[in-house]
Amino acid sequence: MNYFILPGNPPATHFYKIWGAEIRERSPRTHTAVATYPLLHGCTDSHEYFRQLTGEVANQFLAFRERAQGPSALVGHSLGGYLALKILHAMPDKIDACYLLHPFLRQPEARGRLLLKLAHDLKRLSSLEKWLVRAKPVVSLFLPEARHLSSEEIHVFTQLAYHEHLSIAQDLAAPLLSQELQKKLHVYSTNGDTWCPPASIAHLGPELRHFNGPASHNFIVKKAERDLVFDFLRLV
Repeated sequence: MNYFILPGNPPATHFYKIWGAEIRERSPRTHTAVATYPLLHGCTDSHEYFRQLTGEVANQFLAFRERAQGPSALVGHSLGGYLALKILHAMPDKIDACYLLHPFLRQPEARGRLLLKLAHDLKRLSSLEKWLVRAKPVVSLFLPEARHLSSEEIHVFTQLAYHEHLSIAQDLAAPLLSQELQKKLHVYSTNGDTWCPPASIAHLGPELRHFNGPASHNFIVKKAERDLVFDFLRLV
């Protein structure tokens, strides 16, 4: 199986690329690639924003599938799980499997809603993104992984959080998945995850394969946890 990885928000793409290289090292015949989320200008409607973003990522996946020339899966982490599910709906015949890792699919618990509300309110400050870029060296002293965030990723992160608050964080609807789509789904989650409460997974349907494991929501920055999640991908 080949894996097209859809990152979460906000960890740096840097760590997903490291994970892709680790997967190829452990499974040399496997192809991997990491989706990039473009900065979309002039899109103020959140539902239209995610429609455009999903289309961009879907095109990246189709190009990857053509290069890989073999069975190809979507691997969506956190927000990437939300996008992966939309792509699965749009082109199920192109996707051999869909792995959702701690997926952020609908309204999170209170802590997650508060963080997104704060990000939404701060986004209104036109100087915020410039300040975050300038403050990165200081932030990295307390959050080492932040040093790997590019200026472009910081801009995309604030844009994503703004639209997440206005759409996903307000959504309590249950996804409508056919049995055929449910059978392509494999979900990894952990207890106490504010972004992925149990109800989010329960509403996906009874046919999917769900594993509750020890790797945390932020597994991507920890080598040992990345290995645990890859073992899940390989064994299901």
